[in-house]
Amino acid sequence: MFLQAPSSRAALYLFVDKGYVGGEGEMLLVPYKGRDLPEGYQDANRGHAKIRANGERGFATLKNWHVFDRFRACPRRVGAFAQAVFVLETDGR
Repeated sequence: MFLQAPSSRAALYLFVDKGYVGGEGEMLLVPYKGRDLPEGYQDANRGHAKIRANGERGFATLKNWHVFDRFRACPRRVGAFAQAVFVLETDGR
């Protein structure tokens, strides 16, 4: 499996949590805030949470492996190390 860098035309969306404070933009996806939201908003928040959970699990796996605790190689090689952890984690089961 190869992770490809997004092209300059590809849309890159950032899924952030409800506590995010920062720039607003078209590519920044923040879940709806508040209680007693309409059903459509609740469904949107559930979908948002499912997508974010994948990223959170990925970062948790990298932290658990402690590969990057004292990473001293070229910063351009971080992606290759992350891919190696991914392969070992998924194919090793």
